[in-house]
Amino acid sequence: MSSYIVRVAGCDGSTTVLLELDDTEAVAARRLAEAVNAASRSGCEPRMRIVAEAEATPIDREYLDRSRDDPL
Repeated sequence: MSSYIVRVAGCDGSTTVLLELDDTEAVAARRLAEAVNAASRSGCEPRMRIVAEAEATPIDREYLDRSRDDPL
């Protein structure tokens, strides 16, 4: 199992989560992200990013930190 940062974002907002995924789940999540991104026809339709936590950029980490700090 490895940790992955998953972000879904559109014009009106975004959601970022940290998930523990095994290799099979990570492949499926990446396939889902590719399909969502391919179907997204405008800048406002949601897009999805999945990245291993170990490979995350500072921006990926910032979005994750923001999502943790947002009150419901």
